[in-house]
Amino acid sequence: MFRFTFLLGCIYFVGLGCVTEYPEATNRVLLKRSQVSLARHLSSQTAETSLLLTTSDGWTIPPPVAVHNSKVLNFEINPWFVAAPPASASPRHLTRSQAWETIYRQLQKWQANGDFARLGIEMIEPEMTLQSTGFKKRSPPVFAGEKQSAYQPHENRPRSVTIGKGPSHHWPAPKPYRLQWQFEDEYSQLKKARFRVEASGATSNGINVVVLDTGARTDFDIIPEHYQIDQATNLLDSPTPPNEWSTHGTATTSILAGGRIRTTGSHPSVLTGFDGYFGANPWVNISTYRISSWVVSIGNVNSALAEGIRTAVDRRADVISLSNGGLPSFAWADQVNYAYHNGAAIFAASGDYVNLLNIFQTPRRVVYPAAFSRVMCVPAATSNYKSYGEIPSFWSFLRFQDWLSYFVRGSYGPSFMMDNAVCGFSPNVLWVGDSTNAIDLDGAGTSSSTPQVAAAATLWLQFHRHDPELEAAQDWQSHKKVDAVYYALKNSARRDKLPLEKQRLFFGCGTLAAADALNLSYPGSFPPEQISYPDARVDLFRLLAILTDWFPVVHSVEEVEALQFDDLQKHMVLEALQIIYSSKKVLKLLQQHEIAGVRPFSPSLQLQKTISELILESPEASPTLKSRGATLRRSNL
Repeated sequence: MFRFTFLLGCIYFVGLGCVTEYPEATNRVLLKRSQVSLARHLSSQTAETSLLLTTSDGWTIPPPVAVHNSKVLNFEINPWFVAAPPASASPRHLTRSQAWETIYRQLQKWQANGDFARLGIEMIEPEMTLQSTGFKKRSPPVFAGEKQSAYQPHENRPRSVTIGKGPSHHWPAPKPYRLQWQFEDEYSQLKKARFRVEASGATSNGINVVVLDTGARTDFDIIPEHYQIDQATNLLDSPTPPNEWSTHGTATTSILAGGRIRTTGSHPSVLTGFDGYFGANPWVNISTYRISSWVVSIGNVNSALAEGIRTAVDRRADVISLSNGGLPSFAWADQVNYAYHNGAAIFAASGDYVNLLNIFQTPRRVVYPAAFSRVMCVPAATSNYKSYGEIPSFWSFLRFQDWLSYFVRGSYGPSFMMDNAVCGFSPNVLWVGDSTNAIDLDGAGTSSSTPQVAAAATLWLQFHRHDPELEAAQDWQSHKKVDAVYYALKNSARRDKLPLEKQRLFFGCGTLAAADALNLSYPGSFPPEQISYPDARVDLFRLLAILTDWFPVVHSVEEVEALQFDDLQKHMVLEALQIIYSSKKVLKLLQQHEIAGVRPFSPSLQLQKTISELILESPEASPTLKSRGATLRRSNL
């Protein structure tokens, strides 16, 4: 009963399993400054404290984030900041409509008083999260002082653990249940790939991994043996002590690289004991950044996620795994592009959604940043090779048990957002238990599948560290490495067991085949033409194709790039796109349009009109967007 009550309290969220926050906005904003203005400002200052800026009306802009490794290639100063209003400003927490109206009000003020030009402001976004986070000086490592004493990386292995919850009966699982079934050759091939890497001696090729999540608790026995405690970073201004953190981040970190465990006792779902690694690649150097406090996801734009990506890249991360998502954001897009150009491959959960017997459904579309072209999106397939996004058996629902597991599904689609997607396996995989020495068998969500694909990337990078065109530092810390690992995972993905109908929609390129991916070397197995991914950008192309009575008509991405939006229009298109991605009614219309096989770039005039009206009627739309949108529509009729 508790789980069902909890579900009813969560159905207004975009999904579960991607780590984001509750849907209010803070009264702070994400602010982008031009590189020219930043360089001019920095050249005139000597001390970090003097870099704190204040606008004419009292907003404060903190100094840029310090760089942790001066050897990062292609480095440029982070242009995104979190600006805070004066103490006398509006309430700390705002609705999305109020937050965007604050943006437009400040835009007009700063243009009028000269701050917009003086500070070189290019873009302003509301911060959609309850947490107090931002681009500023980081907190100390999260496990300081006596907290480190609980962490013993190589001691007392294997750790003895007990099995708590069994697999969910709503979803398929091998019978009898086999611990780490998802690593077997029949599924992801991660176990076989790990043995090949170990046999080759490549485990000494150090690969650095950062998991962006709720933080990791090192007092749990499944924690990786090579966990980099000195790199663990808390990006939240939260007083919550580590022993009260959600264990979600502990689980995702350990699925990727968890240490060796041995099961004790018996469990009705398991016939034999288990002695082996909890994680897919236990030899990577891994740390976790705390960017969120809870696992419920709704459409948000969290500055901590953006800072987490930036920090990981500056600390020379090779792979970033994140089970986090939300709405389109220019700030997120810039950080993804920065990671790509500096050789950090990002693997992001497609997201999860809730479907209450088709009576109520939250949006099931892939969330950002997984929707960006330079991020590998990770949906999920079940153990019988069905999509985790589809409804399980209705008969299992009639058992009236564990309804939360029944209603939560993995996000997927539309098809054009699945071109860079590879499936891991979920649900009913190993997960963290209720105590430090317990594990459960009902791990679910795309949070469980994402670290599997990220782990496959680390194995490929270890195995191919000395490929001819990756060995040099300037190539390793460039987009070549990202292109190579994406290509290997996509072109080795399995499709033979997947249903042909809607294969691209549900599974993207197919299911993970980590051992087969090792067979693709760089550049020997790659096509002669240059492999690269277009810039990560918010989906303005399809937005402008929908709102043809608001903005100029475009027919290609190149035409979008050539458009010259004024400052007000730049912010309106982002707000409109965020409303589209958080509106169940609009997404349902677009979903029907996509399923019908119609190109998403050319919606009918009737569909354009309907969506335009829904945006103007949305309670989340700001008064400025409604007023300006209505005016634009009338002038173009």
